[in-house]
Amino acid sequence: MPDELNGIPGDTSGINLYRDGLTYRQSATPSSGSIAAKEIFAEVSLPILSGLPLVEELTLDAAYRYADYDIEQVGGVSTWKIGAQYRPLPDLRLRATYGQAVRAPNISELFGPSRFDAQIILDPCDATRLGSGTPNRAANCAALGLPPTLDVIVRDTQGTIGQISGNRQLEEETSRSLTVGAVFTPTFVPGLSLSVDYYRIKISDAIAQISAQQAANLCVDSPSIDNRFCPLITRTPVELPRFPANSIESYIATDQNFSALTAEGIDFQLGYRTRLSSKASLSLRAVGTYVITRNDFPFIEDPDFADQILLEAGDPQWNVNANAELAWGPVKVGYGLRFIGSQFLTSVENVRSVGGRPPQQPNIQDILSTGSLFYHDARLSYAVGDIGEFFVSVTNLFDTRPPVGLVQSTSLNVGGSIYDSVGRYATVGLSVRF
Repeated sequence: MPDELNGIPGDTSGINLYRDGLTYRQSATPSSGSIAAKEIFAEVSLPILSGLPLVEELTLDAAYRYADYDIEQVGGVSTWKIGAQYRPLPDLRLRATYGQAVRAPNISELFGPSRFDAQIILDPCDATRLGSGTPNRAANCAALGLPPTLDVIVRDTQGTIGQISGNRQLEEETSRSLTVGAVFTPTFVPGLSLSVDYYRIKISDAIAQISAQQAANLCVDSPSIDNRFCPLITRTPVELPRFPANSIESYIATDQNFSALTAEGIDFQLGYRTRLSSKASLSLRAVGTYVITRNDFPFIEDPDFADQILLEAGDPQWNVNANAELAWGPVKVGYGLRFIGSQFLTSVENVRSVGGRPPQQPNIQDILSTGSLFYHDARLSYAVGDIGEFFVSVTNLFDTRPPVGLVQSTSLNVGGSIYDSVGRYATVGLSVRF
C-alpha cells in the first residue's frame, strides 16, 4: 500500500486514514504529551520483641514514597503504609497493614487525541424534564438563557455529534486500604498451612469517563452553571436545519475525577503437602475470595449514592481455584477445579433490594442469573531425568460453556472475561531445563 494511504503517524504529506476520518465513524486530531516523575523511597522493619511468653515475634513495618510529577494538577504526592506482625505462638502469625496509595493519570487519560463520537442526549432543560434532577435544574437552565418552554423532544431521537478526548486537568486517584489476617501452620499437622485475610479498600477521585448525557445533566444539576461540565456542552443559539434553537449542538466526553470505588472481602489460602511413601507425595492447594461489598459511587450530583457492582456480570461473590497433585517417582497426576459463583446479567438493583430500595423487576431474578459454574482441568507429566518433563494436559475437561445470556448480552467483553470462551482443549509438550 502506498505510504500516502498507510496512515503513518506524523506523515503530513498525504492522507492519514484515522486522522482524516476515513475509517468508520472515526477521526482524530494529532496529540502528544509526556509524563516525568522523580521519586524517593524508604522502608523500615523494626523487630520489637521475640522469644517471650505469648510473644514469639513482634515486628513493626513502615514504608514511605514521595513522587514529584511534572503534571501541574498532581505535583508532589505521598504514599505510605504501616504494618505489624505478631506471632503469639509458634503455629500462629497475625498481621495487619494500613496504607495510602496514589495513581497519577496516564498518558492516554491526559493526552488522548480528540476523536469523533455520536451519542443520543435527552436534554435536561426540555420543559418536560425541568422538574427532574436536582432543585437547581430549572434555575440553571434559565441562567443559560433557555426559556422554560423549551421543546427539543424531536432532537432527542437524533444522535448528537461530539468528541471524546483526554483531559489535561486530571488529578491523581487516592486509595486507602486496610488488611488484617492470620497464618496458621500447625506443628501437629506437618505440611498444612492456612491463611485468611480481610481487606477493605476505598479509591477516591477515581478517573472515569463521563458520557454526554452525564455532562448535560451535571451542567444544570450542579449548584450553579460555573462548573467543569457546562463547557463540555455547546448549544445552538438559532434554529438550524437539524438543530432546533437552543438545543444541544455538540459535546465533549472526557475523563474526570469524580468517581469513588469501594471493595471489602476475605481472601483465603489452604495448602497441604505430605509424603505418602519414599517415592510418593501428595500436594493440595486452594485459593479463594469471598467478596462482602463492591460498590461504585459514580454520581456527582449524589456522591453518597452507591451503585452495587457485586453480583453483576464479572463480579461474583465467590471465586475459588483448587489443585491436587499426586507424584509417584517420575510421574505426576494433577487435577484442577475452578468455581465461579452466580451473577446477574442485569443491574443487581433491578432484581434485588439494595440499600433499602425495592427491586424494579424481582420476578426475573432467576431468568437473568448465570448460575454457579465449575471448570475441571487435568494434567499428566513424566520427568525425563534432570533434563525436563513430558506432559499432557486438558483444560476445561468437560467442555463447560459460559452462560449463554452473558455471551449474547456482553460478547464476553464485559464480565465474560472471567469465563472460558474457548471450550475444551488439550496440550502436549516437552519442557527442557538448560
